[in-house]
Order: sequence, then structure tokens, then C-alpha cells
Amino acid sequence: MSEATDTLLLRIASHVSLFAGMPRPLLERLLARSERVSRGENQLFFDEGEVGESFYVLLKGSAAVEKKSGPHWVQLATVAPGDTFGEMTLIDDKVRSARVRSTAESVCLYFSGARLKDAPELLAGIYRNIAKLQTRRLKAVNMEVVGFKSRDMQVSSSTVEEDPLDDDEGLAAWKA
Repeated sequence: MSEATDTLLLRIASHVSLFAGMPRPLLERLLARSERVSRGENQLFFDEGEVGESFYVLLKGSAAVEKKSGPHWVQLATVAPGDTFGEMTLIDDKVRSARVRSTAESVCLYFSGARLKDAPELLAGIYRNIAKLQTRRLKAVNMEVVGFKSRDMQVSSSTVEEDPLDDDEGLAAWKA
């Protein structure tokens, strides 16, 4: 293994949560199955609705995860070096749920699901870490929803009168 590959392997092991906890021999096998890809600013890695079975690890640059809403694109997340994207298609229906667009000159490692299928021990580690990653993302979205709901409840509670069914007499009559 070259010194450059060894350095890249160490960076991946310490900065890419999708590969956390993987032993060095598995990381070496995983890296051997990757391809390096580049995108210029404002180029797509993939588009919403495309069929795919691959994922990327951003090494350099930045990207935006975007979803179509009517005639506009809404940015859902920013991708920074060390982040992964596209991994959901390894698990679900293989259709991209959003597009990922480079926002600067970018370099990624590209991992094809087809090149990983013959290595179940690699996929097991990746699937475990995808579950952890998706759990963290879901928790973050839940906190955003709670924040929106809290603001909505504050606004609505200041404008709503007392509930006529929220009394002991009404409850007793209903139970009878």
C-alpha cells in the first residue's frame, strides 16, 4: 500500500462516520472497491428520482442535498468533507429521494453497491453504520419538528379559548 493510500485510509477511518469501527483490513478492502470522482461547481452527483445503488464520501469541496418542492429546489442539508451521501439506496427501493449538487469543486470516493455485494462483511459494517447515521439524522429532524410544533402551539394557545369539553361535568356526562 502506498503512503498516499495509507494516509487516505487513516483520514477515512477517523473522519467518516459510515466507516466507524471497521477494522483496517476491511477498510483496505473497501477502499480498493472505490473510485475517485470529481465534480465542478454546480454539477450533479445524482438527481432526485434516479435509480441508484451507490454512495459517495466527500473528500474535498462541498455539496447541497436538495429536494424538489413545486417549481423550486429546497436545500435539506449541506455536505462537507467526511460526510457520506446516497447511502440510503443501498437499503431501500433504489430510487434517489433527493438530488446532490456540488457547491464547489469537489472530489469524492464513489462506492458501487454492485462492487460491495460480494463482500458481506463489508456490507454488514456499512449497514450497521447507516442505521446509526440515519438514527442521528432522524433525531435531528425530530428536534426541528418539535421546535416548529412548539412555536405553533404558543401561537395557537394564545388565540384559542377554553375547551368546553375539558371539564369534569362534560367528562362525567360522556362516560354515563
